Amino acid sequence: MIRKIIFLVFPLVFALACSKVGGIKDIGIFKPRAQRHKVESPKYRDVFNAPLERVWVATLQGIEWMRWAPAFLDSREGIIRLKEAYVYRRDGKIIRSYKWPHADILNLSRVDDYVSKVAMYRDSYSPYSIVFTQESMIINIKRLSASRTRVVINYRIRPYLGSGRFGEELKSSGYIESRLLQKIRESLGAEPLAKTDPR
Repeated sequence: MIRKIIFLVFPLVFALACSKVGGIKDIGIFKPRAQRHKVESPKYRDVFNAPLERVWVATLQGIEWMRWAPAFLDSREGIIRLKEAYVYRRDGKIIRSYKWPHADILNLSRVDDYVSKVAMYRDSYSPYSIVFTQESMIINIKRLSASRTRVVINYRIRPYLGSGRFGEELKSSGYIESRLLQKIRESLGAEPLAKTDPR
C-alpha cells in the first residue's frame, strides 16, 4: 500500500517542482525561431570634388542609365530611394521590373550568372537555384564643403529560389555600386577624392 502511494505521489511532486522553476522553457533549453536573416551589406562611397547640386544631377543621370526608377527623392536631405525591383530573365535578357514576375516567367527564369556578378555567396549557397532577385537601393548624398560631396550607396539583394521561397539576403559584391559611381564620375568629368571603397 505504501509503495503504491509513493509510486503515485513521486511523479506529482516532481511535476510541481519543475513548475516552480518556471517550466522547461526557462531552464536553458534553446528553441530556434523562424526568422528572416539580415545581412549587413557594405556601403560603397566616394568623395567628389564637386558641389552637392552637381553630384545630385550626376547621380540622377547614373540612375537613369541603370534603368532603375526612383521611388523617393529628397534633395534637401540628399536621399534617393529606388523602387523595390525584381530582376529575372525573359527571352534570354535580364529584366528589372517593379511587379512580381508571372508564373510562366518563374518556370523559365534563371539568373545565377547575374547574381554571381552582383553578390557574394555565404557558406554552401548554390546560385543555380535562383529564379529571380528582389533588390533595393538607397543613395545618400552629403555636402562636406562648398566643393566636396560624399555619395554613399546601400544596395540589398534577396534571391528567390526554385523551391518557391526567398533565401537569405546576399552580401553585395560592389559590382552595381561601382558602376553607378563610375557613371557619376563620368558625368562630373572628374576623378573622386577617395577610391571607391566599402566602409
